[in-house]
Amino acid sequence: MTEPPLTSPTAPVPPRRPKRLLRSRDDHLLGGVCGGLGQYFGVDPIIFRAVTVVLAVVGGLAFIAYPILWIFVPRDDGTGNPEPLPIWRLFGKGDGASPSAGRVLAVIGGVLGALVLAGVLFVVSGWVTAVGGGVIIASVVVALGLLAVGGAVAGRRAARWLVLPALVIALPSGVVAAAGVKFEGGYGERDYRPTSVAALPADGYKIGAGTMWIDLRDLRLAPGTTTRLPVHVGMGEATVLVPATVCVQARAKSGAGVVNVLGHQQDGVDLDYRLSGATSASPRLDIESDVGMGAFEVVHDPSEARFGGSHRSFGPPGFHRDDGDRFPLTNRACTQGPRG
Repeated sequence: MTEPPLTSPTAPVPPRRPKRLLRSRDDHLLGGVCGGLGQYFGVDPIIFRAVTVVLAVVGGLAFIAYPILWIFVPRDDGTGNPEPLPIWRLFGKGDGASPSAGRVLAVIGGVLGALVLAGVLFVVSGWVTAVGGGVIIASVVVALGLLAVGGAVAGRRAARWLVLPALVIALPSGVVAAAGVKFEGGYGERDYRPTSVAALPADGYKIGAGTMWIDLRDLRLAPGTTTRLPVHVGMGEATVLVPATVCVQARAKSGAGVVNVLGHQQDGVDLDYRLSGATSASPRLDIESDVGMGAFEVVHDPSEARFGGSHRSFGPPGFHRDDGDRFPLTNRACTQGPRG
């Protein structure tokens, strides 16, 4: 009788160990948080490092999130298991596995220092672009990118860190360029009160950053004439006061902010507001405003100004209002003709 072949029992398959977030032991710049996130999600850690820089500069969230993750997420012990890292040991004696309080403070200090440096680069990049140095910023970003690529090809892992300063420099430069912010005409507060057409500057009124008040109520304009008035604001606010007897025609452009022309208000990004259609013989004032980021308004009286002092009155995005009953800001001179 033939005996059945002997079969070895099937070895039990060990259960799959759940994936756990650990700080990286090898791929780290500070605490290994971004390296651990990269390993956990299976992506390049440079993505998380770039996000950390952005969150630090915009809103400062990284100042809170990174130290918390560094403290509460254990480090990989080299075998895929977490090192013992009780929170109470952080401020006790160092034991070789858990950092001492001195190391904690040193790491936090390093993070803060790096973030402060990133903030400085962020501001400088935006400022240089606004004063006309966009080509310089672009050249620096391209150079950093080429160095990062060249280092990666040569097998130098440290070279990929150049992507972070490139991102910090490129982001504000792109925002400033997209909004059309240009720092021309100085900084601070400006107050102009011309009394004649000859006193109006040929290239208009300009301010790089700050507030500008242009009072034209003493300006005498003859019926049937058209006076052009360019206004440029890099970043800030500008208010133009005009007599109620003057017909205002306007084109107001803004990269981001608020525009209010005689009671007609809009806000948002990439604004291009136009006011036209004059039919009377009243003197006309053709205003051409260009604001990078901020607010621009045309009113008849200082009490009707909405972007300064106690009269500030912003509306929600896309807001459009005509407060002819509350504020006499409608452009009546364009249809009713000259008045004495």
